[in-house]
Amino acid sequence: MASIPPTSTPEEAEAEALRSALFQVGRLGYTNVLFCGDASNLYHNIAALESNESLPKGTTTNNDLASYIQDIKNLAKTYISSQFCKIPRTLNNVADKLAKIARSKKMTYVISWTDVS
Repeated sequence: MASIPPTSTPEEAEAEALRSALFQVGRLGYTNVLFCGDASNLYHNIAALESNESLPKGTTTNNDLASYIQDIKNLAKTYISSQFCKIPRTLNNVADKLAKIARSKKMTYVISWTDVS
């Protein structure tokens, strides 16, 4: 069993993971959140949404991805403060290792990141 439903593209997988994170962090009671990731196009589209309220024409030609991004926008509105930032892949090694651990062990959730080195 995969951690997230199968997707057509890696970008959709990143968007689904972010959408799931927004939902789960809300369930934990957080109200001020910052999400960082290395998926350039995804974070570019989210930034476009934050400034314009809708995806700019031609921003994405992938309808599934557009749906994910719209869901992310709607979930972000449930927080007092939510921010998204694109970071270089070299700075995202903990998240990368967590994902690889979860995938290799077929885990649905990774609870602790303290053992990731």
